[in-house]
Amino acid sequence: MQDHQRRTAAELLAAGLEAVGLDPQELATTPKTDPRKQAVAWLLRKNTTVSNRWLSSQLNMGHEVNVSQAVRLVREAKAG
Repeated sequence: MQDHQRRTAAELLAAGLEAVGLDPQELATTPKTDPRKQAVAWLLRKNTTVSNRWLSSQLNMGHEVNVSQAVRLVREAKAG
C-alpha cells in the first residue's frame, strides 16, 4: 500500500511541478520557501499520505517541519 502511495505521489509531484513551472533539476537551487514548492507540498499533502520527510526530500525543502509550515501557509492563503 505504501509503495502505491509513493508511486501516486511521485506522479502527482511531477504533475504539480509542471503546473507551477518548476523543473525537477531546479529544486536544489530553488529556495526552500519558494511559493511554487509550497503549493506542490500542499497538493501532495492534501491528496496523498506520504510523509513530510518524503515530501521534504523530494522538494528539497530542508527539514520536514518546513513542509508543515508550507502547507499551513497555503491553506491560510486559500482561506483568506
